[in-house]
Amino acid sequence: MKNIQTDITNKQNTLEIHDKIIQHTVAHVLNAESVNHANVSIVVVDDNLMAELNQRFHQANGTTDVLSFDLADSDTQDDNDALDCEIIINADRAKQVANDANGQPLAELHLYLVHGLLHQLGYDDQHENDAQRMHLREDQLLNQLGFGDVFTKHQ
Repeated sequence: MKNIQTDITNKQNTLEIHDKIIQHTVAHVLNAESVNHANVSIVVVDDNLMAELNQRFHQANGTTDVLSFDLADSDTQDDNDALDCEIIINADRAKQVANDANGQPLAELHLYLVHGLLHQLGYDDQHENDAQRMHLREDQLLNQLGFGDVFTKHQ
């Protein structure tokens, strides 16, 4: 039996956020990746807050599209089908990138959500082969959700 809990906090005014669509995206990704138990916190922020968080947690100047954090304690880390994480996604960045690429801001926002979730599930994009695998999986999942090839459109 699946137990997926999703908490959504909206701290921006750039995009209209639909909790049910975000919950559906989270559930779809976790189901596709065989995760049976999850507690996922999603925070949608603007550029200013994202820049503050990026500086605080990564000592990096400027904004970014997504930050993800593993919140699992040592008791649940050994459970391969469990996930406890927070994904912070940047609505301002999604709107800007989508406008530059003639895309849809909400699709871009969901790309960031999927990207953050995949990082928490062990995907990595630091090396070219890993990045190709991760971005292919992102587009597969986003296609299944009806958003199309969001990452591929950037290239």
